[in-house]
Amino acid sequence: PDREAVIEAIIVADYDKGLQVIDISNPSEPQIIGSVDTPGSALDVSISGNIAFVADHTAGLQVIDVSTPTNPKIIGFANTPDSALSVFVYGNIVYVADGWGGLQVIDVSIPTSPMIIGDAYAYDYSSDVVVVDDIAYVADGYRSFLVIDVSVPTNPQIIGMLATPGIAFSVTIVGNTAYVADY
Repeated sequence: PDREAVIEAIIVADYDKGLQVIDISNPSEPQIIGSVDTPGSALDVSISGNIAFVADHTAGLQVIDVSTPTNPKIIGFANTPDSALSVFVYGNIVYVADGWGGLQVIDVSIPTSPMIIGDAYAYDYSSDVVVVDDIAYVADGYRSFLVIDVSVPTNPQIIGMLATPGIAFSVTIVGNTAYVADY
């Protein structure tokens, strides 16, 4: 492709400033080229194609069209039971770590009308989620790392739990290893 026609950008959840689109085509001079304020506090973002899914704290999941990076637009939302803290998109399903609301499973096959189709209420305060091969890994607060089978999105099942020494806050998966930030 023509280098001039390509915008290299990153998309950032920027707490009380919403979603920021940052041009990084010149890494030594990144520039904000677009933004949209969200109704809550943008805490995390996951992208699929031209759609950004934002964990927007008490405003739930915000769905944002970023096909025009200079003019992103909110096109849908789903209210979640508590506070959307982390989001992970996997196909047409978005998984939200929703604080006291546990894991929320949201069908986004129609981005303008996302629908909660399943949930797994956790043991504590779900703060982060990563999905690999139909398994959701959730950092779930006080001494809790959860493994949830999401192969049937309408009926997620907790299949494993590990008591961590402190408060599980964040999780990343590399191969067969989970790395949990625990404080």
